[in-house]
Amino acid sequence: MYRITIDGAVIHDDRSPDIDYMATSATLSWETNRSGTLTFTVPPNNNALSKGLLKKLKPEVVVTYWNKESVGKEIWSGRIMDTTEDFNRSMTCTCEGWLSVLCDSIVRPEDDITVPLVGTAIAKEFTKLIENHNKQMEPNKRFIVNILGFEKDEDDTDPSTSTTTQSPPTPSKSVHEVALEVIEGLWGNGDERRTKLVAAGYDYDEVQAEVDRMYADGEVEGAEVTAADTTTDSDTST
Repeated sequence: MYRITIDGAVIHDDRSPDIDYMATSATLSWETNRSGTLTFTVPPNNNALSKGLLKKLKPEVVVTYWNKESVGKEIWSGRIMDTTEDFNRSMTCTCEGWLSVLCDSIVRPEDDITVPLVGTAIAKEFTKLIENHNKQMEPNKRFIVNILGFEKDEDDTDPSTSTTTQSPPTPSKSVHEVALEVIEGLWGNGDERRTKLVAAGYDYDEVQAEVDRMYADGEVEGAEVTAADTTTDSDTST
């Protein structure tokens, strides 16, 4: 069940049989990181028209969802962008979410950003943009910034000193299977082989030990693997 209010006045409520609180053709669409849109039509006797609430840009439109326990949760809010009256004097309203008010402020380009933004530098730049927006807007159009997932590190503004921790990929093949591919030459030689194996999530020393074992046990036919083929450090293969 849903309820739509405009500046606190109810214009639609699924739980009410009163025609004064019913809108028709209500459609809400929204996505993550997008403002979303709400459209609805109110008849001439609706509460919204009688109170003169359908004004462009000014009023706050709120959609609330009510569960079976009659606990309400606000799921969307925005403002009226356009109204259209039909022959029967019913009014169709198109609303946009509050995220769109970011387009109301003026953001001037900056010339001092000479390096890519990484780490906490992204958060700092985003915070600066929101603060610039808030200075230009009335209270109901301002935003509060909450930054999650960043550690404070001044060096993050410099890509040459910033570090990024990533989880290694999960290997999709067994060590034995990869060792066979190494013998077939699919992973290259020397440093190239080491780099590719590590990047794919494999333990280079473990794979190389399996290669050595396969040759030592006679599981592989062909020429002996040389040190140049298997490694570039002090380890050698037999």
